[in-house]
Amino acid sequence: VAEAAGIRFVTTSGASYYGDTGPTPVTEATEVPELGPFGPAARAETELAATRGGIVIRPGIVYGRSGSKPMVYSLGGVRQRGRAGYVNDAHAISTVHVDDLADLYVLALTADAPPATLLGASGTVAMKDVMVAASDGMGLAQPPEAIDADTARNSFAVLGHYASMDMRLDASLTRERLGWSPTRPALVEELRSGSYAATSTETVGREGTA
Repeated sequence: VAEAAGIRFVTTSGASYYGDTGPTPVTEATEVPELGPFGPAARAETELAATRGGIVIRPGIVYGRSGSKPMVYSLGGVRQRGRAGYVNDAHAISTVHVDDLADLYVLALTADAPPATLLGASGTVAMKDVMVAASDGMGLAQPPEAIDADTARNSFAVLGHYASMDMRLDASLTRERLGWSPTRPALVEELRSGSYAATSTETVGREGTA
């Protein structure tokens, strides 16, 4: 019905479908592991988009405007613990500002593009750098520390989950096909001095020790 009415079908899943990407980024051509937990869902998405002439968008970690439940819950864990932490220097995540992602959806809905699976990612950042920026933005007295994977997962929600694995995305084809050009501040900027930064060191100190 939607296709007959000239309406573009767009659906969303997530980059978590790919699991631990390792140091090599996945691309729009990368297939979700068939035998993994998301294999059947990914196949159904692709088939649905193809039959309806639509687009599947798989975003990285969404941030910005002091929102996004994964970011809010993760940063809440940092505040409650009173100290940020990371597992090692190597792991990294791909991210996208919510306003840049909104631009991508508009393009997906309006551009004359063939059915495709696209990636919503504007940058990749090391988890250690994320935690350093979060600590700076909150004005925490103690610097981030190296911790084990279980402590990270139990303390920092989604960010803790990715503290011991990689989620690296290369969205070059998405940019090329749709003319998408992300321009908003990077995650570390948002954490250090943007929408997630604390209003005062005193306030964060109280939250961190509660």
